[in-house]
Amino acid sequence: EKERDRERERDKEKDDKEEEKDGDQGKEKEKKDDSQDGEKESKTPRSAEKTDIRSRNRRMFGNLLGQLQKAKKQEEDISKSQIMQKRHELEVKVETKAKENSEKLKEEFKIQQREERRKNLEKIREIRSKQQEMLHQLSLVRAKKQSKLESKFIRTKAEPHIYWIPKDTQLEKFEKMIKETEESLEK
Repeated sequence: EKERDRERERDKEKDDKEEEKDGDQGKEKEKKDDSQDGEKESKTPRSAEKTDIRSRNRRMFGNLLGQLQKAKKQEEDISKSQIMQKRHELEVKVETKAKENSEKLKEEFKIQQREERRKNLEKIREIRSKQQEMLHQLSLVRAKKQSKLESKFIRTKAEPHIYWIPKDTQLEKFEKMIKETEESLEK
């Protein structure tokens, strides 16, 4: 508004200067015309007309500024009124509700993600336990198979154990050793 006022004042000064120039040029033309006609007119009616125009322009400009100030004051009064205060309170309430809702949604999302993570971890644990159980059963099957194969051999009592088959298995001595090996492997 201050800038507008300054611009208006500058424009007004320019207009005044132009009017003075126009007036001077008009006077010169009049003088020439007068000198040609031989008649002289007075300068006072023209200058009185200029002052009337200037004063009218100033009054109108003052009225405009007054209207602007009045409108500004009314706008301030309206903003201070109870309606604006209620509107402001409603806006604050809406903002707080929106903020609470967004926080609630964030919290629900976090809870949901935690629950999904917990379920995933539970599934992983379950799968790992099944995997361990299967590996254990597989190792038992392998051990049975291995012991079954080893039971056909004779095992030495000394460490490390050596498994061997005699060339002639008909002897009672060897049969007894094979039975001992089978019994030790079954344990």
